[in-house]
Amino acid sequence: TKKELKLFAMDSASQSNEAIKEQFGFANDEELQKAKFKLYKKLKQDKVRLALRADALEEDFEDMSS
Repeated sequence: TKKELKLFAMDSASQSNEAIKEQFGFANDEELQKAKFKLYKKLKQDKVRLALRADALEEDFEDMSS
């Protein structure tokens, strides 16, 4: 989502936790850490899915070439 992308961009740009909390309306550090954990978990899952999809497509392409 746009919100997750913005959080990722701000975190990657080394914005302070205070600035991020203020931007997103998080009440405390715990809420911010949960949001970051969820975001990075989702990004990791997407990366794995894309890698698996690429492998499957590559295998299909090799099968078609043979």
